[in-house]
Amino acid sequence: MVVSQQLIVTGAVFVAALASFAGLAIKDRKPRTTLDTPLLPTTPLMMISVLVALFAFMALLYLVGFHS
Repeated sequence: MVVSQQLIVTGAVFVAALASFAGLAIKDRKPRTTLDTPLLPTTPLMMISVLVALFAFMALLYLVGFHS
C-alpha cells in the first residue's frame, strides 16, 4: 500500500486533535486550588478539537476510498 503525503498529514492532524482533546479533558477534570477563573476556556477548545478530529476522520475515510 502506497502511503501518500495527504494521508500522513491528515492522520497527523487527526491524532493531534485527539491528543488536544485528551489533554484538555484531563486539565478540565483537575480540581482548582483557587476560585480564580481559568485563563484557558477548555470547553470551547474541546468542542473545536472534536470538530477538527471529525473533519480529519472524514478526510481520512475519503482518502482511503470510503466515499460514495
